Amino acid sequence: MHHRNARLYLAGLAVSNVGTWMQVVAQGWLVLTLTDSGVALGVVTALQFAPLLLGGAWGGVVADRSDKRRLLLLTQVVACALAVVLWAATASGTVTLGLVYVLAFLLGCVNAVDNPTRRSFISELGEPDEVANAISLNTAVMTSSRMVGPALAVVLIGTVGIAACFFLNAVSFAAVLLGLLA
Repeated sequence: MHHRNARLYLAGLAVSNVGTWMQVVAQGWLVLTLTDSGVALGVVTALQFAPLLLGGAWGGVVADRSDKRRLLLLTQVVACALAVVLWAATASGTVTLGLVYVLAFLLGCVNAVDNPTRRSFISELGEPDEVANAISLNTAVMTSSRMVGPALAVVLIGTVGIAACFFLNAVSFAAVLLGLLA
């Protein structure tokens, strides 16, 4: 990519997505720690990902009718706030299964808007002849973060605890926010 802003955004997105996948793994681990129930793990996973399936098309409509950069700023700030709440509750020992369910569902709703917006925004980052390159880089970012994030989560959970994953995820949003503001 020849555009500085596109490179900054994609670099920030890479950092943020690593944090997001750390949280996905840590959230599942937290649910198992709280409940020792595979059913509860399935419920939290469904709550987080069902809004993408059910609301993704609506999120695409919202993206098409909105300033994509502003909408992405909003979705990232809200996702960061949700991570902060999960970190604070976990670190303080006040986390409950119900809270994890609510936060997972809310994050799923945010992602139902964020994902189609991001995919559309990527195609607008560079010149028309760079769209294929931008989409390929976005795919590489998403795929690599799905490998790196869970690996880091396991190391963090084993060394410093689950709450660290939520905290680092919250901090990782700064990277994508800076990329969007560049």
